[in-house]
Amino acid sequence: MKKLLASALCAVMALSLSVAAFAAEPADISSNPTATNPTVTAPADITAPSGLSRAGYAFQVDGEDMGIRVNIAVPLRAVAEKLGFKVTWNGDGTIGLNNGVMNCTVTLGKDSYQVVTSVEGLDGMSAPFSLGMAPYTVGGTSYVPLGLFEALLGNQAGAVTMENGVLSLHTDPLNNNVQIPNPFVEYETLEQAAQAAGFGLTVPAAVNGSDSRVFQAIKGELLEVTYHKGEDETACIRKAPGSENISGDYTVYPQVNSVAVNGVKATMSGSDHNVSLATWTSNGYTYAVSVAGGISRSDMTALIAAIQ
Repeated sequence: MKKLLASALCAVMALSLSVAAFAAEPADISSNPTATNPTVTAPADITAPSGLSRAGYAFQVDGEDMGIRVNIAVPLRAVAEKLGFKVTWNGDGTIGLNNGVMNCTVTLGKDSYQVVTSVEGLDGMSAPFSLGMAPYTVGGTSYVPLGLFEALLGNQAGAVTMENGVLSLHTDPLNNNVQIPNPFVEYETLEQAAQAAGFGLTVPAAVNGSDSRVFQAIKGELLEVTYHKGEDETACIRKAPGSENISGDYTVYPQVNSVAVNGVKATMSGSDHNVSLATWTSNGYTYAVSVAGGISRSDMTALIAAIQ
């Protein structure tokens, strides 16, 4: 699939919408399951790094790399429901997909994606990544890049294939391995993890009764410190450039409040007057703190103040 033949691409393009349709503003997020024609586009000057940050697929003519990458957009609901995902259209321009094993939320018009496992105890959460194409809506049907479903199927070899002009999406890789490749690398010290991430992080020595810490990073993208008491994780602190939600926590909490801490506006989420998650942005970075079982609002405020 990484090397599309010109003849196969032409066969798909015969069914495609126009490129002008791709540029259309998202008009609505209602679905039309009968609309199944994909869109093929060729984003210009897109370099696709390996792993989760790739954008599109390589394109060759007679074995020669043309130096461009193509994206194939497919109707979100038709493909997602065929793969067993529950599709939830929200009123804020976001669309949720969840099959009980993998889940993600996409935003119309925004080329930023993140997939996580829905099963407690499984290892797998991607950092926010680009696919070179934002989800969009045309004629009442929402489209997403095919690469999103490849990620939801675990980025396993053989998930997407093309043979004799037929483009196929296979679910077998999901059945064989429900974990997505772990992009994190563990380091012995916070300083080593910070060097790999490309930015520093100041955190407390202990959180929520912890007795040990684990330092991880996604090179150049994200820095994480997890706190443990024995084998149980008590808290997790993350930092990354930008303003995306990097918490990996998609729980809908009944209590959400905004508070000011040292001049920074933070969002606290939780229940029963305990705060389980706090997120905020400061000086070009986004932060996320999750605490197992939750802590008091005053304790979370103090924790936020201790993180830089």
